Amino acid sequence: MLKLWENGLIIICALIFVGIGYYFSKNIKDMESYYLGNRSLPWSLIMGTL
Repeated sequence: MLKLWENGLIIICALIFVGIGYYFSKNIKDMESYYLGNRSLPWSLIMGTL
């Protein structure tokens, strides 16, 4: 059984992770920017995967 301070530490870490995700999600405008990480994909890579 975890102690109270250990449970509090887990909750604080979870809130920090959610906060980081929320902060970086502001830059995402559509699914393409989500998959590419807000960067462009060069055509040579696109053609190479086909």
